[in-house]
Amino acid sequence: MPHARLYAVGGGDSSEWQKFVTAKGIDGTVVFTGTVKDIERYFSESSVFLLPSRVEGMSNALLEAQMWGLACVVSDIPGNKSVVTHEVNGLVVPVNQAQALADAVVCLLGDGELRRRIGRVARETAIGKYSIQSVVDRLIPVYQDILTAKE
Repeated sequence: MPHARLYAVGGGDSSEWQKFVTAKGIDGTVVFTGTVKDIERYFSESSVFLLPSRVEGMSNALLEAQMWGLACVVSDIPGNKSVVTHEVNGLVVPVNQAQALADAVVCLLGDGELRRRIGRVARETAIGKYSIQSVVDRLIPVYQDILTAKE
């Protein structure tokens, strides 16, 4: 199994998760950062991004990770599946299935070629569909049609 460290980035009370990590004896492999101001550091130093949400809309963090070219592992909830196509620009696993999540992460960490390909496609997709310029380019004709209809 590849050597890895998990950074749980973000606010909220992580005390129960910290107890869980300690009980499992994996303190050295999981870091709870709390809220950070330099999120770019974590994106630039990461190999894989995880979003095992149970409930989520379209996640900005997921889109940002894809913009950074990270291979993403996400749960199969609608918000994630609207952004990630399994084995194309990320890996999609069943929600609440820890073993499937772990298997997907180990797969990506162990296969650099797959990880890089998925990350590259993720970046291309994110830029093509979700960058500010891409969204603006799609919205301008809509607004023009509305203005023309009012005339």
